[in-house]
Amino acid sequence: LEVMPLMGTVDDLKRAVAAGVAPIVSVLRGAGRHALVVTGYDPRGVQTMDPSSGAGELSWAGLRSIWGEPGPLVVVLPRGAAPRGVPLARWQAGGRRYAAEAWARRAAPLGDTPQALSLYDRAVAADPGFGAVRYDRAVRRGRLGAAPAEVCPELARAGRDGAPPAAVAAARQAFSCPAPAPPGASSPSSPGPPRRGARRPRPGTRRTLPSQPSDARGAL
Repeated sequence: LEVMPLMGTVDDLKRAVAAGVAPIVSVLRGAGRHALVVTGYDPRGVQTMDPSSGAGELSWAGLRSIWGEPGPLVVVLPRGAAPRGVPLARWQAGGRRYAAEAWARRAAPLGDTPQALSLYDRAVAADPGFGAVRYDRAVRRGRLGAAPAEVCPELARAGRDGAPPAAVAAARQAFSCPAPAPPGASSPSSPGPPRRGARRPRPGTRRTLPSQPSDARGAL
């Protein structure tokens, strides 16, 4: 079986039920949360199965008041045989994001400790494209003494994956990361092909680099 926890919507509930899948929702009950299985729906609301009290019904407004939208949802599907009409890719992506957020919530109270870093490693492994979690891991690494060569590429990737730009810029400054090259700038290690008509230096000829960059925006 493939178990996908995610933050789902009423549309996800309807799609699951229509495909013959009974989704499980986590709803508020007292000071904690409780699981309900959604077995059907109609214009008035949903039919449910409660492990503690049996079959029941909830209006759509009643469901939203104790579940929220989006709300915690678990979908269980046969592995490799998803029913038609199921947005499998979106649910799988939602499951990865949900798992990463869960690991990050466990890590956050532990501060700058190896234990927190280990949990952030799990969060990034669960959803490698989650920029905010990758940013948190990079910051923890830096505070725990990792070298800029390890921290800075991680911050750059976090920025590309949607981490807040201001936070990424502040962290890059705090950990002495080199300024990113302007878009379209060529890398000094990859000069590219010579211009047509340019004279190639003879073997053994020493080339002198300018003392100042021609464009200040390219200076690190």
